[in-house]
Amino acid sequence: MIGSTKYVFDIQGFLFNGSLLDTFLTAEGQENTAQLIGSFRAVAPVPLPAAGWLMVAGLGGLGALRRKKKAA
Repeated sequence: MIGSTKYVFDIQGFLFNGSLLDTFLTAEGQENTAQLIGSFRAVAPVPLPAAGWLMVAGLGGLGALRRKKKAA
């Protein structure tokens, strides 16, 4: 977080000998000279009202299960 803005670091690939690779493999004990390439982007805001309704529905479902269990 920088200030009040949240960021995500997306790894786009690895730069090796001028070529962009999305994967690289190394044998154990060997050095790798690849450079990590990436970018930062702002995180999209989460719509809180939808999350609130989902939580209310989940709690209601748990309450219904509890009531059903007591009746049995």
